Amino acid sequence: AQTYMGNKEEALGWADRARKYDPRYFGSHVALAMAYASLERNEEAQQALKDARQWNPDLTEEAAAALVGKLAWDQLSKAGITLPVAG
Repeated sequence: AQTYMGNKEEALGWADRARKYDPRYFGSHVALAMAYASLERNEEAQQALKDARQWNPDLTEEAAAALVGKLAWDQLSKAGITLPVAG
């Protein structure tokens, strides 16, 4: 939500806190990827998605889009940050 409100650094802080609170929850890594991407830190965003797949190896673009919303996921895709497609 902070990313949508233009508070990109704050979004990164919240996502990082969520990841530290429960590093095994893949969703916190996806949120972290979104926050990094909003700051054009694409390598870190891709690493966050790699970390998410460590905890959820079956994570696909469709599942991530369902978690964060299609518009948000489309922003990651436009930056070249991807996950495998279901199928």
